[in-house]
Amino acid sequence: MAQAIENALNDLAPLVPNSTQVESVSGTVAGEVTNAAFIAVVVAGVIVLVYIMVVFRQVPNPFRYGACAVAAMVHDLFVIFGVAALTGMILGWEVDALFLTAVLTVAGFSLQDTIVVFDRIRENIAKRPLEKYERVVNRSILETIHRSLATQLNAMFIMVAILLFGGASIKPFIAVLFIGLLSGTYSSIFTAVPLLVAWKK
Repeated sequence: MAQAIENALNDLAPLVPNSTQVESVSGTVAGEVTNAAFIAVVVAGVIVLVYIMVVFRQVPNPFRYGACAVAAMVHDLFVIFGVAALTGMILGWEVDALFLTAVLTVAGFSLQDTIVVFDRIRENIAKRPLEKYERVVNRSILETIHRSLATQLNAMFIMVAILLFGGASIKPFIAVLFIGLLSGTYSSIFTAVPLLVAWKK
């Protein structure tokens, strides 16, 4: 029975032992992936904006928190799109479904990290209503920075191991993800929060 199934499958798609199969991504597929990434990011941005406005409704001007978080996410996505363009020109890496996965993962990490900082700002505003806003923000960053760095460094160590010892097919995905998470760690502290303070002023 097993031999009959193997023969039937072999008739449909002959298997050549020790052969290597190469799949290329056409410009059309790459364009579809890029469009899907754009739509996914826009939808995620709108949902996050609404979510933050609801959760932070007790803080003055909750829209600012949502807008600054989305701005930091967009910054990170520009970084990985730039990295993808450079690696495509230099190394010949192509945009595929894994790239879309990297885009969504980076967006999630970036937003999560930013929301953690913003949530601490919200808590400290309630605890210290008379303290200057800039001091509250600075205190909140200092209280959360070790957690942000520890979380991102753990993920990055794993990615470095995969880059060094993993298969060639997954390396473009991991490289883009690594750069995106690095950017996300930076932007949650040095892009989103300063934007929030500048907007407050």
